[in-house]
Amino acid sequence: MSPLNHLARARVFAELARSHQGREEESDLLIAAVYAARAFYENFYHEAKTGKIKITTEALQSLFVERVRHFKLIEYVRRQDFHRRPVSFREGVVAYHGQAVAKVTQAGSIAAMKVTADGKKLKLLKRNASIKEDHPIHVSGFTVSDPDTDTMVDIRQAVANYLEDAEVLIEAEGLGNV
Repeated sequence: MSPLNHLARARVFAELARSHQGREEESDLLIAAVYAARAFYENFYHEAKTGKIKITTEALQSLFVERVRHFKLIEYVRRQDFHRRPVSFREGVVAYHGQAVAKVTQAGSIAAMKVTADGKKLKLLKRNASIKEDHPIHVSGFTVSDPDTDTMVDIRQAVANYLEDAEVLIEAEGLGNV
């Protein structure tokens, strides 16, 4: 299956979510769009890794990170939902998913992180400790913390932006012949 099939599937789920706005199914359809959007990238990554497209995996990832809005957000939501605990979007419901993964590089180092109610990340680092990129996800209704901007964004708009930018990127880079 071509990665472009996943992009088309993500668009279908996003459109279905829009048509079910305000109804119970909207959240599940958005999650389905997130899965298909992430599968689109992962399939392109596999094509690059196996040499089926003429771009390195590093170059492909750089293109997506630089030119596809909410790239990390889509990755984080999908990873959280699949590997840890299901993510859902419901008006009036606030949830925190996951925790910061601390990397302590010497005895006595401390690393901690908290996400405030407005989605800002507060970090406490002592000595040479660091926080990996696996940050908690804060969900409030249909808004979610975006790891790239440290702001809360509407997941519906994030999915739409991701799909739009991915389509433009594929066209501009001539990667649509997979």
